[in-house]
Amino acid sequence: MISARNYADIHFPSAVQLDLDSAPRMREDLASFIRLKVGELIAARPHYRPDTHEICEGLIRRANGMYRLVELVVLDLEYMTDSSPMSV
Repeated sequence: MISARNYADIHFPSAVQLDLDSAPRMREDLASFIRLKVGELIAARPHYRPDTHEICEGLIRRANGMYRLVELVVLDLEYMTDSSPMSV
C-alpha cells in the first residue's frame, strides 16, 4: 500500500518500506539536479563560475532531499542584487 499520509497504526507484515530520503539513487538524482540548476545559474550569472564547486557542495549538504529548496536558492542567487562573494 502506498499512501501520502503517515498512518502509524497500519501494519502490513509483508510490506517493504522504502526510505526515499536516504536512498542512494535519490541522493544521486538530487546531486545531478543540483549540478543542472547550478549550471543554469552559471549560464545566467557567469561571475559565479569560480564558486561553482562551493555552491554545489553547500546545496548538496543542505538540500536534505528538497528539490524545491534547491530551485529557490538558485533563483535567489540569480536575482540577488549584491552577488559579491561576501553576500553569497
